[in-house]
Amino acid sequence: MKKTLSLILILGIVFSLSVLSSAAEEKEKDGVKIRAKAVAGTEGVFDNGRSSKFYEDRDIPKGFFFSLLDIHVEKGNKYLNFNASRIRQADARYEVSFGDYGKYNLNFEWDKMPHRFSFDGKTLYNYDEDEHTGFYTLSDQIQADAQNAVGDGVINANAKMGIARTLISKFLTGAHPVGLELQRNKGTLDFSYNPSVPLSVDLNISREERKGARPLGASLGFSHVIELPEPVDFKTTNLDANLEYTKKWGTVRAGVYYSAFDNQVQTLIWDNPYRITDQTYSGAYSNGNGSVQGRMALAPSNTAMKFYLRGSFKLLNSTRLSGTVSYGTFRQNEALLPYTINTALAAIQTDAFNVPRETAKAKANIASTDFSLTSKIIKNVYLNAGVRYYNFDNRTEELSIPGYSRFDQVWEEVPSAVEPYKFAHTTVFGDVSFNWLENTSFKVGYSLDSIKRKLGEEDEGKSDEGTFKASVDSNLTDWLLFRVSYQMAKRDWSLEGEKDIYAPGFNFKRYHEADRDRNGVNVLIDLLLIKNLDVTGSFMLGRDKYPQSDYGLKKDDFTIYGLDLSYSFAPSASIYGFYSRELYEGDQASRQSGAVISTDPRNDWTATLKDTVDTLGGGLTYALIKNKLSLDLSLSSSKAEGKADLFSPPGGTPDTAKNFDRKLDATTLQSLKASLRYKLRADFSVVLGYWYEQYKLEDITRNDWRVDMLATGFAMYLGALEPGFDYHVAYLKFIWSW
Repeated sequence: MKKTLSLILILGIVFSLSVLSSAAEEKEKDGVKIRAKAVAGTEGVFDNGRSSKFYEDRDIPKGFFFSLLDIHVEKGNKYLNFNASRIRQADARYEVSFGDYGKYNLNFEWDKMPHRFSFDGKTLYNYDEDEHTGFYTLSDQIQADAQNAVGDGVINANAKMGIARTLISKFLTGAHPVGLELQRNKGTLDFSYNPSVPLSVDLNISREERKGARPLGASLGFSHVIELPEPVDFKTTNLDANLEYTKKWGTVRAGVYYSAFDNQVQTLIWDNPYRITDQTYSGAYSNGNGSVQGRMALAPSNTAMKFYLRGSFKLLNSTRLSGTVSYGTFRQNEALLPYTINTALAAIQTDAFNVPRETAKAKANIASTDFSLTSKIIKNVYLNAGVRYYNFDNRTEELSIPGYSRFDQVWEEVPSAVEPYKFAHTTVFGDVSFNWLENTSFKVGYSLDSIKRKLGEEDEGKSDEGTFKASVDSNLTDWLLFRVSYQMAKRDWSLEGEKDIYAPGFNFKRYHEADRDRNGVNVLIDLLLIKNLDVTGSFMLGRDKYPQSDYGLKKDDFTIYGLDLSYSFAPSASIYGFYSRELYEGDQASRQSGAVISTDPRNDWTATLKDTVDTLGGGLTYALIKNKLSLDLSLSSSKAEGKADLFSPPGGTPDTAKNFDRKLDATTLQSLKASLRYKLRADFSVVLGYWYEQYKLEDITRNDWRVDMLATGFAMYLGALEPGFDYHVAYLKFIWSW
């Protein structure tokens, strides 16, 4: 039925285009211009096993397809446009607009985007939903059998949990398939209106929906990991309305922006396969067989609003001042969940079934300014300077709690406070450009970034980073163009040597605020040594060092270089090729500890992580018959590898780190595309094409075996694999345009 409808639609399009073509010839005499293009055809997809990775964010239809319908109608200043891409697919895009040039424009767009995580997911759980809460339930018999196999209390749990795991493993043979994909649909309406020459009004409204499920970790203990499909049902509505006034002296725009995020499922509750009645005991957070159910909060609904004023003013003939001032608010006041869902904990802690407070009372005010000045100081010397300020003022009410439930299994009486985090970011910058040589520009500049952070009433310090930049951009000859830039930066943390992140004597630093020395170089050279041959070479280097960090991130470096070339050996024939190599290396250090930071340096460990990415490819375009038959070939290959070098001294924990005997991961993606296009008429072409794509992944943390989802060691996964693939796609398409 679907193929029949597709064929009818293709024939309808062909007939419509024929009518439009005839109408266009007649309407041309009446001042109506009609332009249109349609692409349709048939496609065959052949594979060695269906892989979600191939279809992750796109549709590759089998059989008939309609990849494009584009129609433009104009009469005088009035116009009507319609565009449909990938028609009737999960990644389709539709757009229609009409208006009067210089007066108004109305544009509507409907955009679809899939995200497929896996085609192989399975679960024992059944899903239901009620009043913004999602429920994953198991058969009571499964829970009762597992509980009876172990019994109650810590002694039975430590001795018999293996029996329960074996039992659950047998039940898993009855797991049913579950969809693990999201579908995003977004509609956008743009309206602009110019009631008079200096005044214009713009309105943008969008609404996006995301529905489906994605893998989610729902652990009930250190030795009881569960993976569930997270139910996703989001709606996001955005509105941006502004008014602009333009004169010779400049432009002023004022507007308001509003965003509302609405999550239809804000709480998730799921059954514990090991319990049919609640219990608690010391250490239950390890085995995970205390609570009958687990519960967690998902993303809460929230709103944001911003008022802004922008302007650009011509102060002198060669001087312009631009600026933006905005003030916004974030608000989230959804109901908070009780500390636990485990009824056994209520007998230990009377507050366990209460909520910390009724609602989140989360709010923040955001103020920002951005001013810049550009000016021609003297002949061939230009100045660009400015200042930016962003203040995130978190006004969420502080929340004091008497303790927490660990994995919903035990109560931990650890009083603490949830405090608002706030920061202010200021940037002052300036650079001067010198154009003293023909087709050559020299630029030097300096910027100072300051970030001041605060957690509740506690000062988290201030990070100041000064950055010096210099660059040369030159095209002195017809055959040489080069660009060279250098950057040197130094960041200092005001609390260096004064504040301990975890414990005295353990010199750990957070990488985003720690002292840092940064250097970077960027080089681009373009050569035209012989006619029609273009060669481009590039080189990038970055070095980050954290001189005051004994633990944490200590080094983060990258080196990237590449070569591109293209050559036109005939008026309608050319070849091209490219190669690039990326190298990333980082050094980390830490100390293995339990609940208390260890003081034994033998428990230290270090890791050097290295990643390399090699990409190469090329292609050919060639007119086999001038203005009639053309060939297009392209090939690309990319390989990424990750390695780790681990070290720890003997006698500690870990005792002499053991390195992996293979790569952490290795990913290869190869693609070959070929097409022949034959022009039957000036307005009609036929394309015969072939496309091959191969993807391979090796990773130490996963494999592609469809094994028992109860992993050795106590985890029940979805089996959500993303296997490698070999796909062959052949297609025949027809292109009609005029």
